[in-house]
Amino acid sequence: MNSLTSRVRHGAGVAVAALALVAATVAAAPAQAASEYIYPTHSRQVSDTFADHVKRGSSNPGTDYVVPVGTSVQAVRAGTVTMAGWYGDGGNTVRIDHGGGIVTEYLHNSALLVSNGQRVQQGESIARSGNTGSSTGPHLHIVLRINGVNVDFEKYVGTGSSAPVSSSALTYAAVLADGGTAIAKDDLYGSWTTLTGGVEKIVVAPTAAGPVIVVLLKNGTVLSKHGLGGTWTTQTSGARAIALTADETTGVSLAVLLSTGTLIAKTGLNAPWVTLTSGVSDVSIASDPVHGLTVAAVMGDSVVVKSGLFGGWVPIVSPAVRVAVASDPANGPTFVALSTTGAVWAKTGISAPWVTLTSGATSIAVASDPSTGPTVGAVQTNGDAIVKSGTLYAPWVGVVSHAKELVINSDPGRGPTMMYLSTEGGVAVKYGIGGTWTQITSGATDIALP
Repeated sequence: MNSLTSRVRHGAGVAVAALALVAATVAAAPAQAASEYIYPTHSRQVSDTFADHVKRGSSNPGTDYVVPVGTSVQAVRAGTVTMAGWYGDGGNTVRIDHGGGIVTEYLHNSALLVSNGQRVQQGESIARSGNTGSSTGPHLHIVLRINGVNVDFEKYVGTGSSAPVSSSALTYAAVLADGGTAIAKDDLYGSWTTLTGGVEKIVVAPTAAGPVIVVLLKNGTVLSKHGLGGTWTTQTSGARAIALTADETTGVSLAVLLSTGTLIAKTGLNAPWVTLTSGVSDVSIASDPVHGLTVAAVMGDSVVVKSGLFGGWVPIVSPAVRVAVASDPANGPTFVALSTTGAVWAKTGISAPWVTLTSGATSIAVASDPSTGPTVGAVQTNGDAIVKSGTLYAPWVGVVSHAKELVINSDPGRGPTMMYLSTEGGVAVKYGIGGTWTQITSGATDIALP
């Protein structure tokens, strides 16, 4: 990312041909938001996940739902039927074009209830499930394809409801170029609250008592507050970067990189500062109730990590210039590093091997939740923002162009939420990798998600 602060956010293999296809379509147009897809059957029981299909090298990876023969299959959203007939190994298949580069396919049916060219509505019965084609038992195989790239339907369906996803648990924040005014709001469509002026950077973390907001003023002072209407408390001075995380067990942890290169941190905003190390140029922190606090920093050209404020530093990779970490109770910490040459490396767990994800990047982002797993983002030198989710071996999906900064949040109910700052200062948010961007402000220099 473009700053240390904005990188801290709560926030076998794929076939060569598939990777080539993803590379060719990395600038994919946005699809509909996760909340706009419903489940195709009453069943939520998955027998084969999208990741399972990818690992086996499936030519048409999707998600398999276990349902008896004759179960109603419904369109996950409105569209036009472009195929209703026999589809080789897929048996009786329905394909629906939803517009905007979005296509769904429903395979192995016993009966088809629609015909080519027919317009269908979301929830309309289009087939009866079956066991036709190459199938080992009664089930529905659904494929979601965005601009020619198969993606994981489970990551887009969200809660399975067609109602708008609630954003009440999020706090959106930005710093405007005009005077460094910090603004924030809890509701995507709500009104902005002006927090303070003279701000360089802003970070947010969620707690049961509401969001914790920390700002770095242009004069190096660090302020914190609970809630949009809370009172500011001075934390320290002489700072050049801040990092924030929170979970219900560990509590709120704040790291501050001083102008001298010294890294200090505390767990609990009223706790005393602990000096962690010196010679630091980048920092990221994350926490979860199982693994506690994880601190990652760049010292010299090496990424070093520690568990808790008093753990020992462990070097994990070099040469690097940026680091980002996210953690959740099921998966533990996922580390993403940006090398000195623009390569992006990632791994889940300190002792795991590194996976090279891409090259030619200028910034990185990561989020993680127990259901989705890690979601990794990067902004490339041409301004294209790309994201992958669920596994480090998942294909990249292009989410937006002309990006200056990308931040990601993820939770089990909503999946990935993304915010990006354009090169022109516009700020937009969307739910799900294929979601629709909603612009929320302009003239910004920094952005934050919890």
